[in-house]
Amino acid sequence: MLVIAVLAFNSLGSKGTSKLSLKYTDFAALANDGKVKNVTVDPTNGHISGTFTTPVSGKNDFTSSGPTNALPDSVVRAIQDHGGTLISYMGDGIM
Repeated sequence: MLVIAVLAFNSLGSKGTSKLSLKYTDFAALANDGKVKNVTVDPTNGHISGTFTTPVSGKNDFTSSGPTNALPDSVVRAIQDHGGTLISYMGDGIM
């Protein structure tokens, strides 16, 4: 009975969230798997947001926290190599 209550609570809690919150390592793995369509990075605080190529866990969009300054070249290349269409950097005048 407790398991059902926890599942129901988690289901209700996630309905109001339109973006999937990812650990940085999960974001990088999804990028390497070609699941990331576009990404926006704020290098001043490492905030990452973007869109999946196809829904992941029922979500089209995601957020994550990563390194400040810039994404590693390997992650940028993975997104581009898998058909990622937009990588933009906000903050510090970098676009």
